[in-house]
Amino acid sequence: MSTKKPSLLFMGTPEFADIALQALIEAKYQIIAVVTMPDRPKGRGGKITESPVSITAKRNSIPLIKPVSKAELALATNELNFDLIIVAAYGMIVPQNILDIPKLGAFNIHGSLLPRYRGASPIAAAILNGDPEAGITIMKMAAEMDAGDMVAKDSLLIADNDTTGTLTKKLARLGANLLLAALPHITDGSIKPESQNSEQATFCPKIGKADGLISWEESAKTIERKIRAYNPWPSAYTIVGGKHIKITKAQVSDEKSLKPGQPSVLNRKLFIGSSDYSLEILELQPEGKKEMTAHEFLNGKPKLS
Repeated sequence: MSTKKPSLLFMGTPEFADIALQALIEAKYQIIAVVTMPDRPKGRGGKITESPVSITAKRNSIPLIKPVSKAELALATNELNFDLIIVAAYGMIVPQNILDIPKLGAFNIHGSLLPRYRGASPIAAAILNGDPEAGITIMKMAAEMDAGDMVAKDSLLIADNDTTGTLTKKLARLGANLLLAALPHITDGSIKPESQNSEQATFCPKIGKADGLISWEESAKTIERKIRAYNPWPSAYTIVGGKHIKITKAQVSDEKSLKPGQPSVLNRKLFIGSSDYSLEILELQPEGKKEMTAHEFLNGKPKLS
């Protein structure tokens, strides 16, 4: 096995990518440059905010590139000399002419057990579908999205209380460790890529704000999964009196007497009916207020319909 570590171009943006970047830095890989999405407005105040990857690159004095277009990305990377590209939740489709630059290829850390859940929201999709496990695939990047040959896989069990937020952090650590284990074999050519069976591929689209609106006509289990899958973004929510109320934590109860969307307070607990069982609401965030427990919410004597 080769002992010389390749020089890398790292491309990523959110915390999922940042955990891999930090692992590469700690493992003493030579990172020629980091490519991340431009700073964006964030939060209610619209404050311009750097990505986690940008902050880590600056802290470690790594050259930073924030292209606003594929043309700008191509111009910046053509001037660099590196052996390998590592991509993790970058946020822009990387053109083939850039993937073809490094002699060792370009590899992506994808948050699913491919070919299941190609696309933009694989971690949320695993929760939404009630999968018992989720995983990471390291794949060689190809022109078709998430269709490249696989070089490493690992999985973990999804906990009953996992949200997309908590599961993303677990998978990010899993992905970072899997990448570090695979890189020496990628470098010396001993890795044996496995092609994907496209007939088994499933796709998950990008999630939008409207997806978070709860339909109480669905089953309680389906709604509970959505609450976890859409936490922290876009958040599952319902509308009462024209006001949005985010539901951030709930559990399926044995109560079956409530109609879909009908609220009820029993023993200082808040329940809402669905198409079958009721959901006990544990934590929520009324519009314009902080997140609170259902008990705190009921202490405010709210109008529930």
